[in-house]
Amino acid sequence: MRLIVNIFFALIVLGIWLGAIYFYFFYPHASNDMKVGIVVMVVCILLLNAIYCAGLKILTADISKPTKLDYILTLFLGHFGCYRIRKEIMQEALKEQARMRAKLTKNQETEISAHKE
Repeated sequence: MRLIVNIFFALIVLGIWLGAIYFYFFYPHASNDMKVGIVVMVVCILLLNAIYCAGLKILTADISKPTKLDYILTLFLGHFGCYRIRKEIMQEALKEQARMRAKLTKNQETEISAHKE
């Protein structure tokens, strides 16, 4: 279900990109102000997604190795372009959480047995 929702929103973002390209290059009544607004929007989106890519690279340094395709998808689709990597990060986080719970449970059992003696 998450994959379907992710694909749905990725298609919406792709539609926004196609709309920006259409209105910038092909729309006959586009004024210069409209074109400047489109350029500003595109630059802001690419800048924010580039920051997202940098964070992704730092976050996944020891978990997985993102491919160039992952970076390109993230650059243009943002959060919805890195579904595979987010899934790997969540799986690793769940494993780490299970390890921490097991360690905590073991420590609590050790404390209980120490108090009984």
